[in-house]
Amino acid sequence: MYTFTKTVFVVLISGLLFISTVGGCGNGGGGDEPFPPPNALAIRLAQRGQTAPDGQATFIAFLRLAGPSKGGVAAFLSLERITEDVRRLVLYLADTSGLTEVARNGEPAPGGGIFRGFPQIIGVNDQAEIAFIGRVAESPDDEFGDTEGYYLGSEEGINVLVREGDAVPGGGTVFKICLPGFLGCFYNYGNLNESGQISYVAALKDTPGGDSDNRALYIADSSEVTEIARKGDPVPGGNGVFEDFFDTAGPNENGQVAFIGRISGSSGGESDNEGIYLAAEGGIIELAREGNAVPGGNGIFGNFQLLSGINDSGQAAFSAHLDGTTGGETDNEAIYLASEEGLTELVRKGEPVPGGGGDVIDSEFYPRGPNENGQVAFGAGIRSGDEDVPIDSALFLAGPSGITTLIRHGDPGPGGVGQFAQFGLAGLNDSGQIIFRSRLFEGKKSAQGLYRVGPGEEVTALAQQFQPAPPDGSKLFRSIEDNRYRGPSESGLAFFVAGLMNADRSYSIQDTGIFLAE
Repeated sequence: MYTFTKTVFVVLISGLLFISTVGGCGNGGGGDEPFPPPNALAIRLAQRGQTAPDGQATFIAFLRLAGPSKGGVAAFLSLERITEDVRRLVLYLADTSGLTEVARNGEPAPGGGIFRGFPQIIGVNDQAEIAFIGRVAESPDDEFGDTEGYYLGSEEGINVLVREGDAVPGGGTVFKICLPGFLGCFYNYGNLNESGQISYVAALKDTPGGDSDNRALYIADSSEVTEIARKGDPVPGGNGVFEDFFDTAGPNENGQVAFIGRISGSSGGESDNEGIYLAAEGGIIELAREGNAVPGGNGIFGNFQLLSGINDSGQAAFSAHLDGTTGGETDNEAIYLASEEGLTELVRKGEPVPGGGGDVIDSEFYPRGPNENGQVAFGAGIRSGDEDVPIDSALFLAGPSGITTLIRHGDPGPGGVGQFAQFGLAGLNDSGQIIFRSRLFEGKKSAQGLYRVGPGEEVTALAQQFQPAPPDGSKLFRSIEDNRYRGPSESGLAFFVAGLMNADRSYSIQDTGIFLAE
């Protein structure tokens, strides 16, 4: 492995087009807002037009986010203006004390070459480390770069975990980490743990078996790369061999990795060619297999939709489509918790909504978690017999002890003002708290906001449209940007990008800031 201690170089990006629009933001008739201000502490980390920490550039946009970690460390990628025609990309670590620069394009990359871009941020941990994908040019004349790698960075410097062209255990070299697919290429990686390990899938070349063993799943840190499984390896139980690897989750703090395996050569063909597996120190075990009976016997596993994560106890959570159920389309989706001890069904389509009333959960499931208590959070539509309620949905918490409704369409907002609708779920912590985006309606007025709630808790407003934004209230929150809100940390901290506007509600669509709130 290579190590590099960070120095500072000038960074250039050219040829970027930005379109600025100016408008106003109404609220169904104007006037005083009926919604109480957020009762949380929000901190601005950076804002468009603000001077960057080194004083050499100004922030333009915030491109990628990761975190917060359990302890509240976050990371983001910013685009910054040096001059009217010169841009740079910078990776930062962030917490409530401020920003720390980790990497920027134009700097030398460990192992050779120059960073040209950062396609993905993998994760951040409480050691103030950030794992990321870096694209490297081998010479200053290469404007874009064509060699990619996984890197681990901190205030002390950057380590390369693996780069395209590196030799790998078991034979062969890394061909691509952006895996060739039907519609281009895609990255397949897990998360960063506190030991500085990541998991990832790589396409290989020059392998002993050629096309029969040219893809593999690995776990890596700054000192070594370990192969977990390779295309062509027999699956546990012997019914087929691994063909590919998807939805990598982990490593957890014990170095365990969960994944969905695509299988070839199985006895059932397409009816049993996927499984969910756990890789641990003792080897790989099968957690679930397409075609096998589900717990309770009502149906068999069909497609595995999403493997959402693994906790430190080795419990993995996943959602699945089921075949052969007694209710057909009314009970053919479910979320499960799986470990070496077995499978537990956490929630099933068609189950009664907690609280009675005859309503049932009716939706595909895309869970978050599991947390260390084996709980998952998920959003779902609700099927009701009341024709006067055509649209209903909620965010739920499900675990081995049952299902809890955290927030539902029509529930009152903070202070009893307004009613919630339109939920977007971020994540889940070990206390069962979630961060979610929603919109409050009160008469003809409405406001979008970012909120936190947990079992038995009142909803906390973290940031809300039309309310003053930090640090001085000279700007108002205009929006919580789509898919750009994260959290909570264990203390309930949220990390998000928000659109901003002036006090008179005029704005530029590009006027944004990046914030922490709890």
